[in-house]
Amino acid sequence: MHLELDLKLNPWIENLQPHIDINQHLNKLLNIGFNVMNQITLTQNNEQTNKFIDLYSKHNEQKIDNLCSHVVQNTSNINERLSEIERKTTKTIDSNHEKMIELVEKMTGKMKTSASRGDIGENFIQEGLEIYFPNDEVVRTSGAAHESDIQLISEDSANIIIESKNYTSVVQTKEIEKFKKDMIRTNMSFGIFISFSSKVIGKKNMEIEQFNNNMCILYLIDIGFSIDLIVLGINVMKRISKLICDSKSVIPRSVLNDKINSVINIVSKLPEILCLMSKTKSTLLTEQANIKKSLDSIHSEYITTEAYIKNLIDKVKEEIDYTLSFFQEIDKETREDIEELLEIVDEKKKDHIRIILTQLLIHNLSIESDGNVFNIRRENRKEIISKLTVKGKIRLNILVKNIEFDLSKKDLSSLDTYFAIIEKI
Repeated sequence: MHLELDLKLNPWIENLQPHIDINQHLNKLLNIGFNVMNQITLTQNNEQTNKFIDLYSKHNEQKIDNLCSHVVQNTSNINERLSEIERKTTKTIDSNHEKMIELVEKMTGKMKTSASRGDIGENFIQEGLEIYFPNDEVVRTSGAAHESDIQLISEDSANIIIESKNYTSVVQTKEIEKFKKDMIRTNMSFGIFISFSSKVIGKKNMEIEQFNNNMCILYLIDIGFSIDLIVLGINVMKRISKLICDSKSVIPRSVLNDKINSVINIVSKLPEILCLMSKTKSTLLTEQANIKKSLDSIHSEYITTEAYIKNLIDKVKEEIDYTLSFFQEIDKETREDIEELLEIVDEKKKDHIRIILTQLLIHNLSIESDGNVFNIRRENRKEIISKLTVKGKIRLNILVKNIEFDLSKKDLSSLDTYFAIIEKI
């Protein structure tokens, strides 16, 4: 016997060690191969294989149905979360809007830090004086001790020293005494004491005080950020200073005092104007807030109504489609067959069952009544592929797949899935 070895099929032969007896080694391998072949028998069981495939297929279909159910549920949850995010976003926007208003209020003088409030008040006065009194020199002295906040240096009238307070609480009397000492130290006879947003103990909104012989202070109290009232106060003090300081004047001191007192009486009428202006401003701000709130409410109501109307239109469309689906591609004879099938159905369910039966017939399925169950077959076939149960909940099942659909609700979208499965069977 002669055996030809194929080295391409058995390349391992070339790698055998030189000391091995090749003939003996190959004989052993042949013997092992022969014994193994005799012990192994290959069998084929198509029935068993088909059962396994069917079981695996059913298992996969059930998993797919469960996955679809989870997807629908998760989609619903996502929509709810998106709605919640939208509500929270709207709330955040409103909150940020209120914070922005609060920031604007702070930047217009209602700062918590007194130094910042003071800077705002002094900046406001300085900018206003530079605009309305371009020929005078406005000197910022708040950084120097005992010189108040601002000095207005003028060539055509006496210099005026100005002290401003932008407090959130009542200004104490000691601040007035300090201002009087500053006037004496700087040798300035005419001063204006301004309080932007708070009262001053013992002082009216507007009044003139004479002290230390010919020194005068004009008080402008709780005036808000009104540059017009400050400019008015400056002009009043300029006029008084000219009367008092004019060395050429031959006006008797008693007459001069009477005129100053007359000016004081006139100035005392200004608080009424200021009060009226404050009320008007307050009313304006209140109405502004009301208008804004109303516009926000209208806008919010519009969005809500728009969404509601869209949802309502969609529902109406669904109702129309649901109601008219009975007449789609159904001839008179078929409708009569359906009405005959419906005789066993409870009166309350008839309209709903009619739609389901119509859809089944449209998809070329035949229906046979069997008590409270409708047997469903393919046309010209005897095998029952589905059963429609109408007692209690309305259920449609696919027998070979062991799948059941709940059709109790008007939403019949699951019928699309049913027909898709039926086509593949």
